[in-house]
Amino acid sequence: MLKEKIIKFALFLCAFVSVIVSFAIMLTILIEALKFFQKESVVTFLFSSQWAADAAFMNADGTSKQGIFGALSLFWGTFYISLIAMLTALPLGVMCAIYLGVFAGKKSKNYLKPILEIIAGIPTVVFGFFAAIVVAPFIVWFFSLFGIQASFQSALGAGFIMGIMIV
Repeated sequence: MLKEKIIKFALFLCAFVSVIVSFAIMLTILIEALKFFQKESVVTFLFSSQWAADAAFMNADGTSKQGIFGALSLFWGTFYISLIAMLTALPLGVMCAIYLGVFAGKKSKNYLKPILEIIAGIPTVVFGFFAAIVVAPFIVWFFSLFGIQASFQSALGAGFIMGIMIV
């Protein structure tokens, strides 16, 4: 009985600490956001597409410039990458599901299911590194075959890798 009460108290203490830490994190973010929006307009932040955060840091002589924090291009970039990811993941996921559910034999399923489960366990950082090292150069090379100049930092590579991660 005493052992059970000690365990119950320890679990309650862990839950309480977890809730307190979560509220502390939210409070810190709120305080920092309020400080930020005292210097920067909410309208400028939401509807400007210029981002020059590096100007807000101190120079070697102790001076600093006003940073420009327009998040509109960040929002659009997120939208484009998500759209490309969905356009990649939807057909690929449906085709994989149909193949595994209808057409694949027992031997194929025994090999493919563990492979897909292992891929699902790969950390996001590894996917990002793979996108930067392999996918982005491939996209630049592929589009250069058609005379199109592509960037290593395009949304296409990020969206494609996110689509693979979704599947």
